[in-house]
Amino acid sequence: MKKIAIIIPYFGKIPPIFEAWLISAESNKNIDFIIYTDDISIKKYKVTDNIKIYIESFDDFKQRFQEKINFKISLDYPYKICDYRPMYGLVLSDLLKEYDFWGFGDFDVVLGDLSQYITNDVLNSFDRIFNYGALSLYKNDYEMNNLFRRENKYKDCLSYKYVYRTNFSLYFDEMGGHKYGYGQSIVALREKNIKILMNKVCADVKPKSYNFELYVTNEKYDYFEFIDGKLWGIKNGKKIKEFVYLHLQKRKIEIENNLNKDAFYIGPSIICNKESKVISNYKNKFNKRKFIKMHLRSKWNNFNGLMKQNAPKYIFNSLFRRINDVK
Repeated sequence: MKKIAIIIPYFGKIPPIFEAWLISAESNKNIDFIIYTDDISIKKYKVTDNIKIYIESFDDFKQRFQEKINFKISLDYPYKICDYRPMYGLVLSDLLKEYDFWGFGDFDVVLGDLSQYITNDVLNSFDRIFNYGALSLYKNDYEMNNLFRRENKYKDCLSYKYVYRTNFSLYFDEMGGHKYGYGQSIVALREKNIKILMNKVCADVKPKSYNFELYVTNEKYDYFEFIDGKLWGIKNGKKIKEFVYLHLQKRKIEIENNLNKDAFYIGPSIICNKESKVISNYKNKFNKRKFIKMHLRSKWNNFNGLMKQNAPKYIFNSLFRRINDVK
């Protein structure tokens, strides 16, 4: 198996879902997961050899990127790091020199059996594997490590010079937002000399729906089961489909203490050891009403946040094809 490293920086308090992510990451023993964080409480977790933890301040991590860019970058808050993820191969080159592929991911994810989908045949055939920020891999070579700064000819695709001069998050690491301009995944799709494997086996859950409904396919599942390192979508008590990962973005979830490493269950608002408990969770109408109220409040707060960050400016820049005009 070729050597793979997945980098996840997280600054601030490690989220409760980390325990579920950690169990699923440790089960993928042939992949190294490299964590940068300033939360020293992470040391309480006993981790396996494929989990590498580095304690580092946000300012020091930010400086790694500034050293590789010849203009002053904007990186004032941790979430903006997502736009800088295509630079990992360059800024962490010393750490990654022994790996054939490097990638990035998130903690609001439960991983399945990655080796079933990321095989040597796949690694030999593609330069980039998967197209979303929750999990994506790049071939560790000069071309892919510098793809982010290639001067693309597409008026609707984001330029790194534009992205790295603003503190507004533009999803440069993945597909990008059609409102703001498209990101690296779209560039990879359009460049014929870059081979990208699109992710058709992820369970990317819509945050607006209490019960699980997936983006793109609109598939619906009652709950998910993590068992023996594999991740299954369950409907009507039956295993319907196996997934490479489950992405639980923008969703508040209660995590049961002492999760079983061999098997646990994921419901709309709980991760627990008992299947009966998660069945009750997805059927609970009170929880659903509570979720809807929280989602509406979160949506309003998000809207206000975008207005404070001057989101209309970036929408207009995209509409009028100004996203690559930065000198």
